Amino acid sequence: MESHHHQDEAGDEDRHRGGDDSNYHVPNYPTETPIAYHAVISFFRFVLAIFFSRIVIENPDRIPGNGRPTIVLVNHSNSLTDALIIMASVPRHARRMLRMTAKATHFRKPTFSSWLIEKAGSVPLQRAQDYQPETRIDNSVTRELLMNALCQQGDAICIFPEGISRYHPALAPFKTGAARIASDVLCQFKNQEKFEINLLPCSITYLHRQNFRSDVLVSFHDPIVLRSSDPTNAELVASDPECRKQGIAKLTATLTEKIRAGTLDSPSWDLIKAANMARTLYAPFGTQLSLGTHIRLTQRFVDVFAGRTPSPSSTPSPTSPQLSPSNHTELVKDLLDYQQMLFHLGLKDARLANNRLVSRRVILTRLAFRVSAAAFFLSICAPGLCFWIPTFIVTGYFAHRQRLKGRQSLFSLISTHLIHVSLLL
Repeated sequence: MESHHHQDEAGDEDRHRGGDDSNYHVPNYPTETPIAYHAVISFFRFVLAIFFSRIVIENPDRIPGNGRPTIVLVNHSNSLTDALIIMASVPRHARRMLRMTAKATHFRKPTFSSWLIEKAGSVPLQRAQDYQPETRIDNSVTRELLMNALCQQGDAICIFPEGISRYHPALAPFKTGAARIASDVLCQFKNQEKFEINLLPCSITYLHRQNFRSDVLVSFHDPIVLRSSDPTNAELVASDPECRKQGIAKLTATLTEKIRAGTLDSPSWDLIKAANMARTLYAPFGTQLSLGTHIRLTQRFVDVFAGRTPSPSSTPSPTSPQLSPSNHTELVKDLLDYQQMLFHLGLKDARLANNRLVSRRVILTRLAFRVSAAAFFLSICAPGLCFWIPTFIVTGYFAHRQRLKGRQSLFSLISTHLIHVSLLL
């Protein structure tokens, strides 16, 4: 890190002159991190440590160092939590600050979440779906801020290329915005042989995003280093708009594949359920699997069931049997039926695999031990439980009222349409 700061004065001048200076030096000085940013990140890490059981970070050493222009690209499946996860997952020694992008409707509101977003150094981004159709969307200022952060300050910015957060088993089609920014930056420094920009794909996977104390995997992939002097990037700096468009599309496709390789991406929830069951049978209870291996193995089964080529990180061996599409469908159905049967019986597959009968004495001993342990922990939790019971009752009551209001609104909407149709008839 110290080597990033020991530059001569002439080099310092050159770094801040802009794209036309042939003496451009990299890496740059990173933006000084505001104190509020550290406070916000510390708060994020505290909250995440409470809500999630484990947050496993893979390959943090692949994060480009301070002062190297970097765009971090992350899949977007859990709304604001994704931003919290990625900001808390970047070690301070790797990057002093990760500048986020967030939809403009989150800014300038008298809410705690709005204050956190602004203090985290986020940049507002307007989206067409957040405004009326006649509203003119202008992100020119945001684009200029991001370009300046990358080119002049060597910052790292984070972009969610899906453009929208959704609770869906498959990734949304990636927008080309990040690739276009990279192309524009390369064009701006087209004559600078030393200039480079890093695109860092990152995959976030929640095992059970809706559950308290679940696990999260954050996987950083090998960065894509782009240089305008590299012949393989000729399309990205081409003067022909159509040629540039093709280069941007290819880069976006590459980013999609890299991010997809580190998370669960399935055409349907049923395939994920079947893949989980297949993984359980393949690696039964007691098999030591890291969280990353657990997810990649599940994704491999998803790819097989979906009839598509597995990602490079999970390529099957040449001796792997090939199944026809009809066999895929039949196997998925059998796995789902087996899973449903286990659910109704209240059993786990490991229990069926171990068919050894347990003596009555062992059963009674285990039961007595667990009842004693439950009584002990209940006595410890009783004061806190008494404190929180009123909160649980109040929130449950209001949640019930909101559900009733939703049903009433739906009934009113349906009734209005029925009356309208009857009048027309």
